[in-house]
Amino acid sequence: MRDIIVRTFADGRLLDELIAAAAAVQIARTGEARYDLCVIVNAQQRLALRLWGSRKGAIETRLECAGAADAAMPALAHFAADGCLISLQLQDCALHLEHLSRGHYGLGLQIADVAWQLDFLSRGYIQCELVSPIAAPAGEGR
Repeated sequence: MRDIIVRTFADGRLLDELIAAAAAVQIARTGEARYDLCVIVNAQQRLALRLWGSRKGAIETRLECAGAADAAMPALAHFAADGCLISLQLQDCALHLEHLSRGHYGLGLQIADVAWQLDFLSRGYIQCELVSPIAAPAGEGR
């Protein structure tokens, strides 16, 4: 079984979908309409992504939780006063990042029986670019 599934659009550079069953994820807001993401599986395979939007407006984030009634996003998530995500770090989580529409990427995260849906939204378009491909574990050829 593969640890990570990456599906791109025809150009091979823009992300359509990413699925990982057990990963660490780091997200940082690096501009009004830009986020950098790093996904690490098995402590060796690393994938860098850049989520960016058009000049029509900032990327907004919306977070919803399903599972335990009082479950909140872990303390390693930081939000601005307006509620927009600044940064996030999670370990040992399942994740599913998917292009849902022109101005919407959805990121599903799950740890045990608690799941979060983090939506990246824009009035313009949003794209997710593969900045670096998956690095193969040491000793494995491509």
